[in-house]
Amino acid sequence: MPNLTRPVEHAGCISCPLGPERNPSRGRMSPCISGRGPAEAELVVVGEAPGKDEIALGGPFMGRSGQFLEDLLAETGISLRRVYLDNAAACFPNTPDNAPPARAIKACQPRLFEQVRRRRPKGVVVLGGKANSAFGGGGPVSDARGRERWVSAADLQAVLEKDRLKRDLPSVHFDPDWARDGVYVLPAYHPAFVLRSPDRTADLKRDLA
Repeated sequence: MPNLTRPVEHAGCISCPLGPERNPSRGRMSPCISGRGPAEAELVVVGEAPGKDEIALGGPFMGRSGQFLEDLLAETGISLRRVYLDNAAACFPNTPDNAPPARAIKACQPRLFEQVRRRRPKGVVVLGGKANSAFGGGGPVSDARGRERWVSAADLQAVLEKDRLKRDLPSVHFDPDWARDGVYVLPAYHPAFVLRSPDRTADLKRDLA
């Protein structure tokens, strides 16, 4: 059985609506999972939040939509050994549509950006509108999908520095050689949506290629 609780790792966890301070009846944080993948990855894929399957199995993209994503990646020639998988919100939102609140995504940005910084990817694929918003995107994902944009390392580091100042921790600077001090972010449909709308399969496969 995976360990589904974790200590507060970022200052944002304290204000997160999924944290213990916002769930006094639970007396603990919502079940959480960490990302999975190599220490250095060519590609980072970010979903929205873990579902019940992911919580039960202890990793992101381990349910039906995760298997669908893995199959599509394999079809496009991308090995999972080169991919780091994570979510915009690390904790289970326990909502009818499994959508994390906007405040949870904002609170989780330092954790997510730190993982991106460590992996030094060539690109980040964000699956769904909530994941897109974690990297500054907005509007319907149907309008944003397939449109790659540049996110500077300075933008990512600003979030991390704010978090570290709150916790009085030393700064960690981005490697100046890392992808020219930034990363390309590509929005795409979430595989769970595509499973419900199979006519969008070609769009998702094209964006992953």
